[in-house]
Amino acid sequence: MNCATACRLMQPSSNSLAPVAVGRVAPRCRSVATCAESLIDASIAAPFWLDAFSNIGVIAALLWWRAPSKSASALPPESFGSAIRTGLRYARYNPYLRATLFRTVAFFVFGSAYWALLPLVARTRIAGGPALYGVLLGAIGVSAVGGAFLLHRLREKLGADSLVAAASLGTALATALFAVARQPATAIVASFIAGASWIAAVASLNVSAQVA
Repeated sequence: MNCATACRLMQPSSNSLAPVAVGRVAPRCRSVATCAESLIDASIAAPFWLDAFSNIGVIAALLWWRAPSKSASALPPESFGSAIRTGLRYARYNPYLRATLFRTVAFFVFGSAYWALLPLVARTRIAGGPALYGVLLGAIGVSAVGGAFLLHRLREKLGADSLVAAASLGTALATALFAVARQPATAIVASFIAGASWIAAVASLNVSAQVA
């Protein structure tokens, strides 16, 4: 719980620093980073060790990095509450960001279900164990890695809207396959579909929010 809370507190500032430090984050870079996390999650201890060591590099980079100098503003610093209200007002009156937020909520509220139920699918529905659960997570990660390299081509061919719609349909199909799975093969097929669909939606919605 503490790790999850820390990640949620860190993510907004990390997302806001990325465009300042390196410009707009390329969809493919965002995709590879997200799917790499999914692939690493296939083991139990490795993600925590890797996260601990990677944060050393993040801290060092933040200490070394200096934001571009800007002309001094005559306005007083904005308070935290005022900044939140400004952000909410911007989201309310920006039709592109509002559409992205609606799609994000619609996708993740239902798309996160199989992540929460995957341990039960492996243990109860298929009578497997930790090894099968790791295989399913690994299949999701491998599929996400493969899908990341196809995202740019698919986005050019289908467009961002159609890609998110296809990812939503793929997630729905994967969830249905998890629900009826009685054999490991069915669950593995569902995992491959889920991984590709997840990375397509996450990458597209992240980029859409940044450019809105």
